[in-house]
Amino acid sequence: MNIVLTISQILLCILSVVVVVSAMMQEPKDANSQAIFGQSGGGNYTERMKKHTREGKLNTITKYSAIAVAVISFALVVLQRFMA
Repeated sequence: MNIVLTISQILLCILSVVVVVSAMMQEPKDANSQAIFGQSGGGNYTERMKKHTREGKLNTITKYSAIAVAVISFALVVLQRFMA
């Protein structure tokens, strides 16, 4: 069981780094920065194709890795609680 805990802890550390790096690589999403450069909120096609851009992929990576961090953290707490 110690092997499972060790692997889970290592995976948690790696995923935590992935969350931080992918979040830091994203552009800020506030409306003021778009208004400064004269951009408005894009059309329907732009919104649909947003997930295929670099920003969309980073957003997806951040979202799923954050969910994985939460699930693994909860599993580690449960495993450690019942091992003792």
